[in-house]
This record gives sequence, C-alpha cells and structure tokens, in this order.
Amino acid sequence: MKWNLTTYSGVVYDGYLWFSNNNCNGLFKMSINSGDISLVGFFPYEKRLFVTFKKCILAKGKLYFIPGHANNIHVYDLNSGEFLSVAIKKGKSEFCADAALVGEQIYIFPVDRSQGLLKFDIEKLRLSEVPDFVKTCETATSLDDDILLCRISEESNRIYFALYKTDVVGYFDKITEKTKIYHTGIDDIFSCFVSDDICWIITNHGGDVYRFDFMHKPELVHEESNKYRSTRRFNRIFRYAGKIWLLPAYPGTVLSIDVDSIIDEYDTYCGLEEDKICLFGSANVNGEEWLLPFGKCDLYKIGIDGSILKKFPFILVDEKSKKQIISGIIQQRDGLVSEDNSIGLKDFLITL
Repeated sequence: MKWNLTTYSGVVYDGYLWFSNNNCNGLFKMSINSGDISLVGFFPYEKRLFVTFKKCILAKGKLYFIPGHANNIHVYDLNSGEFLSVAIKKGKSEFCADAALVGEQIYIFPVDRSQGLLKFDIEKLRLSEVPDFVKTCETATSLDDDILLCRISEESNRIYFALYKTDVVGYFDKITEKTKIYHTGIDDIFSCFVSDDICWIITNHGGDVYRFDFMHKPELVHEESNKYRSTRRFNRIFRYAGKIWLLPAYPGTVLSIDVDSIIDEYDTYCGLEEDKICLFGSANVNGEEWLLPFGKCDLYKIGIDGSILKKFPFILVDEKSKKQIISGIIQQRDGLVSEDNSIGLKDFLITL
C-alpha cells in the first residue's frame, strides 16, 4: 500500500530532501537521485497525528523545525541523529506563519496577533519577543481578525509581509528591528512577495495579482475569472527563472508571470490545467525548483529555463517505515484501532 505525504517546507542536504509530514509525526528524507522516501525518526513529545511544522531551516549542520500545530521547536542534529526540543506557548491559532534565519536568530512571525513576533537563538536555544512589532501593525490599520499575517519574503536586510484581510504591506528591518507600513488601497490582501523592490500582492478572495512599487498606485497584472471569486486562488508566491510563480491554495493550477513582459503577456498557466494540485512550499535542488505537495498530489519540478518538467510521486512505499508509523499511532490510541482517514485495515495488517 502506498501513502501520499504532504509537507509545508523542506531543505536539501547531503543528497536528500529533508521534510516533516503534515499528517503524522515523522521526519522523512527523500533521495534526490532515486526519489525513495524513508522515515528518519519521530519528533519527541508530540502526538503521532497531525503534527505540522510551518518552516524547516538548515543552519550549522542542524535542522530547525518551527511549529504550526506542534508543541515544540525541534532541532535535529544531522551528524549525531539526535533531537533537541524546546517547548513553546501558542496563541489562539497556529504558532508560526513563517520564519527567517538572520545570523544566529530565527525570527518567527505569528499567525495570531496575541502571540507577538519572536526570535529563537539557535546557539542558546532560547525564545524572546521582539517589542512593538504587533503594536505597530495594530495601530496602522483596523484588524478585524485574530490572524495577523500568513507569509513573509526576504530581500536584502528586510523581511516583507502583508497584514491579513487589510490593505497593508510592510517590512521588518533585520538590523534595527523596526517596522515600516504601507497602505496599498487593495482590500482584503492575503500575502505578498518582494523581488527587486517590487511587491507582488495576492488577495484573500479570488486570484487577482497586483504589482506595487511602494510609491505609486498598485497595478493589476493578472485578473482572475469569476469562477474563482468566492475562494482564495493562490497560496504562495516566489521568484524563479525570471518569473513570478503562484502556487494554488486549493486544487487548481500553477500560474507564472514573466517579470520582463508587457502586461498583456504576463500570465501563462504552465500546461497544468488538467492536474488539480495543491502546493505550498518549494526547494531548490541542483538548479531545479521542486514544488512540494500540500494536498495529496505529486511533487512537481520546474526546469532551470522556467518550464515545468514533470511530476513525481511523493509517496511512502517503505514497509519498515510504515510499520513504525502505524505502530506508534496504535500505541497512542492505547491499542484501540478504528478505520478512519489516518489508518485503515490494510495499514493495521502490516503491523502483525
């Protein structure tokens, strides 16, 4: 039996893509050459099911896993194979919207505005709060939701963000730890991405894409059809091979925008209309950009020339790894097993 895996984030090290799976507790690695996936180990002090990490960061021979719904920041030593865990205090929602490594600090941007902007010292393994970030955001605009932000992007000494369901984009200065706010006039922003001082903006409903230079009125560069107006069309933005790429939030298609073209030639749907996919993260592997599945779909690879190469299975077939995972789930349930979305009869039988 084959298991589809899903992930928010992954990093490449020593010929493998290292990642955590969203649906069950586990650190996995995928061979870059063969595509084979195996279980590395379990994150300690976590439940066996639905343990999510929003960001995986590689620094000084270690992997740092920043939680979504997990209860700890986990550090995996790639040399010793050992885990270290640091307990966290979560707000009303997920712990982390996104995170960025700056020197020896990981800045953890909150989903929930009650939590605040945190930084994690990777040497001392300590958390501390960055003052005034949330206060600056709250005084800039009216926030009708507990959710503060959803994504960040980095350029030079700035970390850019958009405030959820507002018209605000801004940046956090890595050196001064001060925040600058801009009002765009675009209602209901979901996220933004900045490249070459240009801010690309997507909205929380529909799939319109805007281009904003921080000085003039934003420019609408892609207008989505009416069939997508009721839901958010895109999940994440990044730049690769001279194009801006937008990954679908719900089963749909990838959109690319050529940054050097005139507006009328901006958008192309990458030849993936027939594949209903849901993607969140990506990782650069030997010059190719690998799009990581967030829903139950395949892994997609973008070539260096900016063309979609092909899709590959993102599945666990290793019987030993599956047996370890299922045995852990059964143990957590005190030996009581009922067939559901996480475990079925065929899964249970391989543990016997």
